[in-house]
Amino acid sequence: MRTVVVTGGSRGIGEAIVRRFTAEGDQVYFLYEKSVEQAAKVAKETGATVDGEFRYSNTLRHRHLRNES
Repeated sequence: MRTVVVTGGSRGIGEAIVRRFTAEGDQVYFLYEKSVEQAAKVAKETGATVDGEFRYSNTLRHRHLRNES
């Protein structure tokens, strides 16, 4: 059994990835961006674990990550 983490696992391609890996017997954790209801539905149907909500962040705007003073 593998452990899989999927970002954006509540819809679209991410949801398909969650469904595929759980169907193969893997332990899946996923994050969602917009709908807690949709995330809960996918988790209930697949047995995957919803590990929380994520927010997009443009890391290039953070000076400490660009090595600038």
